[in-house]
Amino acid sequence: MPVHLNNKSGDTIYHREITPPVESVVSDPSSQLRKQTKKSGSIPVWIVPGQEDKDEDTLSSKKFVWTYGGTDVRLTGPFDDWKASIQMTPVNISNLNNNIFHVVVKGLDLSKDIPYKFVVDGNWCYDMRRPHVTEDSGYINNIIYAEK
Repeated sequence: MPVHLNNKSGDTIYHREITPPVESVVSDPSSQLRKQTKKSGSIPVWIVPGQEDKDEDTLSSKKFVWTYGGTDVRLTGPFDDWKASIQMTPVNISNLNNNIFHVVVKGLDLSKDIPYKFVVDGNWCYDMRRPHVTEDSGYINNIIYAEK
């Protein structure tokens, strides 16, 4: 399994794919600001489009965590149309290179499998320690398996 070094810190990072930089993927960076406005304690909460008007307590939610550092970490998947628009927040702002980033996404359809990826400093990544699948195209994505 591919393991690479973080270009900035030299730390080991799990699988980085060669894809367009995040700047070319995010077509409307202000959309993140409109959707990611609520907070749950100190963890940012992003609500899936079309779910914003529902009672937040009734929405299904998952916490996503990236534990391999970076300075700009985003989450993406079909819930944001793979636009890498979900900004993750560092747990400890004083040490970004060895930091943990997190975000809660609410309004997910947990009746079907949900693939997702992390975009770390412009590089598309997956976490080898969490469930992942290889798509027919060869891309490897993390996955949340459907709840039965």
